[in-house]
Amino acid sequence: FFFFFFFQAEDGIRDAQESRGLGDVYKRQLLYRNVAAYSCHGFSGGREKQNQDRGALVLNFAGNPEQVMLLVCDGHGPNGADASEGVISTFLDSTAQNQVLAKCRESGKDALMEELGKLIREAEESVFISRRKGRSSGTTFTAVIVCGEDLAFTANVGDSRSCIAVEDPDGGFDAVDLTVDHVAAGNAQERERIEKAGGRISKFGGSHRVMSPTGECALAPTRSVGDIEFGQTVVIADPEVTEVKLTAAHKYIVTASDGLWEFLDRQTVMNQVVNCENVSGAAMDLVKYSQSEWFKTCGGYCDDISLVVCELPFKNWMDMRDTLPNDLAEQGDKKIQTVRRSENQEVIRCHTLTGLQN
Repeated sequence: FFFFFFFQAEDGIRDAQESRGLGDVYKRQLLYRNVAAYSCHGFSGGREKQNQDRGALVLNFAGNPEQVMLLVCDGHGPNGADASEGVISTFLDSTAQNQVLAKCRESGKDALMEELGKLIREAEESVFISRRKGRSSGTTFTAVIVCGEDLAFTANVGDSRSCIAVEDPDGGFDAVDLTVDHVAAGNAQERERIEKAGGRISKFGGSHRVMSPTGECALAPTRSVGDIEFGQTVVIADPEVTEVKLTAAHKYIVTASDGLWEFLDRQTVMNQVVNCENVSGAAMDLVKYSQSEWFKTCGGYCDDISLVVCELPFKNWMDMRDTLPNDLAEQGDKKIQTVRRSENQEVIRCHTLTGLQN
């Protein structure tokens, strides 16, 4: 009974009670034509489970109006929600006045890799060691920093993923990965790094995973913020940073947790985005379609699904930021402000979706 369809909003506003396909998302939900940030909890045994994903779109990133960041953290483990929430909050609090990040273009790839690595490790220290909020847990960290119209940097820890839509001369679009998954199952370089660091990889649950020293825990990603018991020199929090030259052919960026990518390849995702006039409508349809694939394949189980999408160049929609709602999003037992403005940067958290998006 799951189905997939496109929709477009009238005048940018859709009433969730009057529109099929949105479940009990919001009484009134603003659908943005150029940006989207959504997160939906998963299911286990057919029942809703706690959402361990977090995501954000950051305008005026690090106080620079020429910079936008897309960020997704996918928590895992018994305290995965505390892990992802702690890391994303701590990291974003540290970026607002950071001088290296305020000038990403001038700083360059090497300086960004060093600075981002430092801030991520500081977040790891704060959340997992000092406060011990994410004990026996961890989170991915996947970000794209867009600098004006011609440059972007990616930073990736773990198996969340970013991709970009590139228009070809014939008017079609190709989807290109911007990040490489850090996973034991499919990344030979990461497996070699783990083994050289003294770690152990074994098949567990039908797939290669990193094993804890005691052999009691197994982890799919080979890099993670947290997961201290695996050893910080084995499962590292160091981001892989890349530099991307943008042109007029680059049209959309999607950053998402692996809940989206598990059954949808990058071309399927980007085809949905480029063929729907409303980016937010496309994003919610992708959540819905991904859920249907999870249930079709895994019975009553579905992973959390989060994605942040933006159209390029961002100057085309930046002036719309004044229309963003200033409401609260539910994340577990907490209320997190969806839009948090400061004089330095504007953090827009993922809107929380609930229930089946069918």
